[in-house]
Amino acid sequence: MANLAENLQRPMCGHCALKEKTTALLSGPDGGINPRLRPVYEALISGPRPQTTLYWFTRSTGPATLGAMARDELEISHATFDTLPADRTNTYLRDLLTALGVLPPFHAELERVSPWLEELLGTLPAGQSEVLARFARWQVLSRLRRQEQHGTLTHGAISAARATIVVTARFMNWLTEHGTDLADIEQGDLDRFAEEHRARALALRPFLAWCARTGLGGDLSAATRPTTQPAVTLSDEAGGRTSSCSCTTTRSASTPASPVSSSCSTPNPWPGFVACAPTRSPLTPSASPRPRSTPSPSSCRARSTASSAPT
Repeated sequence: MANLAENLQRPMCGHCALKEKTTALLSGPDGGINPRLRPVYEALISGPRPQTTLYWFTRSTGPATLGAMARDELEISHATFDTLPADRTNTYLRDLLTALGVLPPFHAELERVSPWLEELLGTLPAGQSEVLARFARWQVLSRLRRQEQHGTLTHGAISAARATIVVTARFMNWLTEHGTDLADIEQGDLDRFAEEHRARALALRPFLAWCARTGLGGDLSAATRPTTQPAVTLSDEAGGRTSSCSCTTTRSASTPASPVSSSCSTPNPWPGFVACAPTRSPLTPSASPRPRSTPSPSSCRARSTASSAPT
């Protein structure tokens, strides 16, 4: 009996204290470890630094969420995390449960789009929020889900989807500021928006196409980037050699994007460039310089003998 009292009064080591706290945290209503959280229990008590885990128990809100799941107060699912704040603690806890096999695999970046969208919709008026929610969920998010199912979802696709939603929200704000309803917009309104916000107009194309299909708007088109390439002049000289081509190239000054016409019969190896009349390369001399005469050995000996003779 005395030995038992001494053992109770003796301080526990870090591993023993961690095991005791983890058992109390993850115990279910029946007093045992919740079977679904058994992998979490094993991972926590087998950590190399029990003091760090004990510190996490006292400083983070993650253990409280785990305790609520162990007591069946919260469902152990991704849907539960969708209802929780999308902060760093819940994101870490969700990734931990997924890595341990407690939750099925999921695309973390894609799952964060939904709570971000809800926050964005909360900043918009009711009419704009309703239209943007339908477009984002039925068009943008459904497309991302299909890409995830086919294994083709990328970070760039998610970033582009976010940009489309943000630009659409700003466009609807612009319509409200100008007193224009979405059903009444015309091509002129869209052109004015493109002039004021050139970088945003292209991102509106999915929204405009969706509006046309659903009957919310007319058949409008966003401004596109110019597809004409600048005129480039390329000389036919290569390596200091002049070309034997004697062509003339003309382009209409009034229509800079008109096709190039040439009277040259020589095939052009670069069809995307404009060949000009050949000119002599400044690196190629008009006439080869006269080579210097190299003195013969006999003349060198004669001059040497003459210079050494006494006068």
